[in-house]
Amino acid sequence: MINEIKVVNSYGEELTMALIEPQFSGYAITEISGIGPTDVDIKQTQFVSGRKYKYNAGFHKYREITLNIIYYEDNIYRLRVEELRNNLYKYFATNDKIKLYFEKDNTQYAIEGYVSKHEPTFWSDACGVKIMVLCPDPWFRKIDTDYIDDTTSIFDNIDNSNKIDIIYNGDISSGLKLYMPIANDSYINNFHGQIIIETKHIITNEIRQMFLNISESYNYNGINYRLCVDLLSDNINVYIYDSQGNKIGCNGWIDSSSISKRQEIPEILPNQNQIKVYNEGNELKFKIEYNTLYRGL
Repeated sequence: MINEIKVVNSYGEELTMALIEPQFSGYAITEISGIGPTDVDIKQTQFVSGRKYKYNAGFHKYREITLNIIYYEDNIYRLRVEELRNNLYKYFATNDKIKLYFEKDNTQYAIEGYVSKHEPTFWSDACGVKIMVLCPDPWFRKIDTDYIDDTTSIFDNIDNSNKIDIIYNGDISSGLKLYMPIANDSYINNFHGQIIIETKHIITNEIRQMFLNISESYNYNGINYRLCVDLLSDNINVYIYDSQGNKIGCNGWIDSSSISKRQEIPEILPNQNQIKVYNEGNELKFKIEYNTLYRGL
């Protein structure tokens, strides 16, 4: 059961609306739609016989969340309908990018979207508003981001080897972000040649691999530098962090041609997964970060 909804506008201003205690916000949510699994656009080709179709691909559509809200005058702030209506404009400004947080069973799920409609009623026995939020990325993300690592050091993975086992509880695949130390006071990752990033789904035995070509001539020129390979989005981003957490360039070290081609990008699938990072048989220490994603609430 959803207990409350929080909206954060593009300026960082927050409004929390409890579903069963509208007196604390001044807004009573009467209906929520668009939070289940999204529709899929199925592409298919008809066979020559005309009796069957061949499945080609399916594309998830964007999510459109609709909130029906009544202005609740019996609120602790003694705000009237007009004040409540005007106050809500800044949280759901049309064309504004907002974040919605849904609290369900003591867990929060977040999604980002753009306000496409804010339609208040002015002459009604129960004045309220209809709000529509369009979400190009339709998945709900469990809060907070999950981390699999030895939390005592960013340079260590769980078993100090070149693999990590994960039980992923989401119901849609997630990308991941890898952090690998280049060097610290007592350790140097053996970076040279080709780094292989591999994910394996244990149940289906599906393996995905990504390759990065490393220049042997690169001088890391310091300690506590770390390489980051960001596969959380559809783009592949590779960069280096210095000891202060600042991004620095990878020119002369990463062969850009090795990441420009569309590859079988590693990802985490529902249930049991194994992640490995290695090069020429050498084990590389690493940490990963990923999002737990859901098709609906």
